[in-house]
Amino acid sequence: MLALGGMGRSGFGRMGLTGSMSFNPLTAFGSDLLAWWDADSSYWGANGSITIATGVSSWKDNVAGYNAAQATGSSQPTFFATSFASGPGVSFDGTDDALACTDAALLAALPGAANPAEFFAVAQNDAVSTVRFAASYGAGNTSGRSMGTNGAADVRGIVGDNTATAINISSGSSWAAGTRRAIRLSVGATQSIMYADGVAGAPISLVPGTTASRLRIGAGSAGSAGNFWQGTVQAVLVVKATASADKFNALQNWLNNRKG
Repeated sequence: MLALGGMGRSGFGRMGLTGSMSFNPLTAFGSDLLAWWDADSSYWGANGSITIATGVSSWKDNVAGYNAAQATGSSQPTFFATSFASGPGVSFDGTDDALACTDAALLAALPGAANPAEFFAVAQNDAVSTVRFAASYGAGNTSGRSMGTNGAADVRGIVGDNTATAINISSGSSWAAGTRRAIRLSVGATQSIMYADGVAGAPISLVPGTTASRLRIGAGSAGSAGNFWQGTVQAVLVVKATASADKFNALQNWLNNRKG
């Protein structure tokens, strides 16, 4: 078993993937940053790490070491040092790979019910044939928040309102197989918007009804994992909606630069 992490390095001044000498999500957002998983050890502080058994069995976030884990070896995604724009990434097979976090402290912190939140990911999509989610949290499509692609090369988010039908939110932007995007699902109390590389789609009016039962990377948030991601994820972040627009713009620019 190989553990990558616990290095205690800040690393936030590095050029290249960041394209910035100063932006640091931890210091920029403070307590507004609820969770941040990152495959690149250059951005790990005291909390972030990846543990590799058969594949990635544990991916700890940078905020509090929240553990997105997978105990089943055959369902563990794979860490590659140069799989994402020549940088590190965690790759999912689209069949059964997924990581899940049910840490009680994280679930208590995640905005549920109709409370707003901002959900970000940097990912590569390698298949467009079915609905697939790069990241999600909640208890299912009708009681959660997910983002990925809708199976027709569209960057798509889903927000549940606890009715029988999940609400699809399109970014209005395509996502061809083999390409990378910096995506954002902005969930408000009465309106939600999906972004692709910082460009907003049409807002959708709804009152979210999220039940924070689990957070998954590489799959949907239902009790049984599904809608498996086929491609690579480099980073996932959840941020309180109370942060300033300037901070969100800086984060989006940082993620855009990282996707290559």
